[in-house]
Amino acid sequence: MTTKRVKVSRVAFMARINRKLAYKGKQVRASRSAGAKRRLGAFFVLDVRRNIIESASVDPVAFARELGVLKAWEDAEGF
Repeated sequence: MTTKRVKVSRVAFMARINRKLAYKGKQVRASRSAGAKRRLGAFFVLDVRRNIIESASVDPVAFARELGVLKAWEDAEGF
């Protein structure tokens, strides 16, 4: 028996993560410039209340699974 994997779009995926983190005042952001990608990695966690980088070089798929917003039968598109 084959398990069917459901694809979650990048926008929906990021929205799920950020909704989960919103009550803590945090967001996952994507680095936009080459310099930011070198310093922070492709994705990082930002504390928006204090305006500081909380975690750099975050793997969004693993982070989403850790938070429980991406289930075992789901795949994130574009990562």
